[in-house]
This record gives sequence, structure tokens and C-alpha cells, in this order.
Amino acid sequence: MRDLISAVDEILYNEWDPIGVNDTPEAFDEYSSYAPGLLRYAMGGDPEVVADQLGRITRESMGLGDGDRQHNLAIAQKLIDIASQA
Repeated sequence: MRDLISAVDEILYNEWDPIGVNDTPEAFDEYSSYAPGLLRYAMGGDPEVVADQLGRITRESMGLGDGDRQHNLAIAQKLIDIASQA
């Protein structure tokens, strides 16, 4: 399970990155606290639900609005692909 959480964390940092820190190696763990919960949602297999959670995180935790829905859906599918390896 730890490997899956690490894989989710990498996607969040390298590809989702709503606050634009992925060019700062020291910030690699910026989204780590969200990885376990997002992995649980991804295990449900519904990209709409996962994208909703990504939007909720950016809105409620970061104060940035919901973000780009299409981008969140693409990230959601990548997280579901990772979760399917469980």
C-alpha cells in the first residue's frame, strides 16, 4: 500500500500541482497528506468522484476554487489506474 501512496503522491506533485511548487524539490511532500485519502477514493473507480475530491481540496484547503475540471478528471483517471494495482 505504501508504494501506491507514493505513486499517488508523485502524480499529485508532478502533474496535479495546483499551487505550482513542482519546480521546487524541497516541496515534494506538499500534497502528501492528501495521497492516502485520494487513493481510497480512487479505489472506488469513479473518476467523477475523485475529480470532485481534487476540486474540494483546492477549494477548501487551498482557497483556490475548484481548479480545472478536465485536468482534475485526467489526474483522477491516473489515480484510479494506480489504485487498480492494489
